[in-house]
Amino acid sequence: MSESYKLTWKDFWKFIIALAAFGTVALSGEGQLAVLGAVAILLVWILNFFFEKWKVQLHKNWLTGILAVIAIVMVYIYQPELFPILPIFTSETWFRELTTFIGALIVSAAPIISSATLAYNILLEQILAKLQYQIEVRLLKRS
Repeated sequence: MSESYKLTWKDFWKFIIALAAFGTVALSGEGQLAVLGAVAILLVWILNFFFEKWKVQLHKNWLTGILAVIAIVMVYIYQPELFPILPIFTSETWFRELTTFIGALIVSAAPIISSATLAYNILLEQILAKLQYQIEVRLLKRS
């Protein structure tokens, strides 16, 4: 059976300090690279915390998905002009507006994905270098 762990005040203050450091960098108006560094530090801290306390290891596929979502959100925050404007849907024109929006999203996908890939690669490199455990990779494993 796994050992039960209770959060202590020390753990709480570590979390508050990490959150404050992240918030300071994120709200300071610094560039995207500084915020990516802060996000990477926060994610490493959280992942290492779960590993130390409960031996929870994140699978590479989950890490990839989480970092991809963070990267796309970062692109949206720093380069919102790459994304098409969400139309106002009415009962008469919703289908036409939806198809137009999907078409615009497909056209704008290349710069969005290329920017998100750059952010993803920076995050992945910083996180993998500082994790206290090896990310598990399963390639065509049959059970």
